[in-house]
Amino acid sequence: MKKYIFLVAILGFTMSGCLDNAKSSYKNEVCVASFELLSGVSKCKDGQVLSFQPQRWGNEQLPIIVSTYYCDFNYPIVQNKAGVTCVYKRRFNAEEEGVENNSSK
Repeated sequence: MKKYIFLVAILGFTMSGCLDNAKSSYKNEVCVASFELLSGVSKCKDGQVLSFQPQRWGNEQLPIIVSTYYCDFNYPIVQNKAGVTCVYKRRFNAEEEGVENNSSK
């Protein structure tokens, strides 16, 4: 009987890992956005990997703006001189804040 309970518990732990993958079916998809902030970002879905690769920065605050509005802080955010990569999650309505329309200024 103890073996049966132990087996059920192990099986339950093993299967619970499958539920994490079911929450976001987009984990293996990449959403690419360029400098015209973020042209293409409106097509991104929560859980996709966002790759922001501007041709030029123009503003040192841009990576912070991108991560604030479009990155899920529960996952790593990678930033260097080439761009920002993170798990996409629209945190705020960027259009109302003027981010998407005024980003290239």
